[in-house]
Amino acid sequence: MKEKRKPTRKTILRTLFTVYAVISICLTTAMIDRMFSSDYSSISQCVTLNDGWNITINDRAYHNVSLDTFRFDSVNKGDTITMIRSFPGRLDCVGNALLLPVRQTAVKIYVDANQIYQYGWDRLNQHKTVGSGHLTVELPDNYAEKTLKLHLTVGEDSAFTRFDPIRIYEWKNVYRVILTENRLPLFLGCGRYAITMPS
Repeated sequence: MKEKRKPTRKTILRTLFTVYAVISICLTTAMIDRMFSSDYSSISQCVTLNDGWNITINDRAYHNVSLDTFRFDSVNKGDTITMIRSFPGRLDCVGNALLLPVRQTAVKIYVDANQIYQYGWDRLNQHKTVGSGHLTVELPDNYAEKTLKLHLTVGEDSAFTRFDPIRIYEWKNVYRVILTENRLPLFLGCGRYAITMPS
């Protein structure tokens, strides 16, 4: 009968260090999460622009659409989308940062007839990937009750089948909201990068 070998001091120390490291990572993660999210309720006040849209995808028109429930066939490279609605007359927060999520599309943004922003057209014209993410766009003063128009051109096949929420925040809060809402993938991405970095 084979005799069981007692764990060596080196093995015990390695096990204790591993346990200590795991507990430290868990406690640090919880502390960072609390730090990011402690004032989320106060910074996350916003005006949501999810209803009342008139949307045209290529030649097909949809009226009085809510982005929460609106679904459509997957759009492909070269498809064009126009989205129009009015800003509300009474705003629930004082702010002029439009937070617009985009997925592989070039976009032009208009308030009334004035173009205030564009993204991705240079890359689209050079046949490069446009990318996805959040655009933060400064709105002009006194934009209440004016018309917001988004003109999108899709840069990839099977890009998306729905629209993400469009919101207005105060400038001082918009980046903190993005960081707070994406803290988990941000943390995991940093951890993965640290683990896979060559020594």
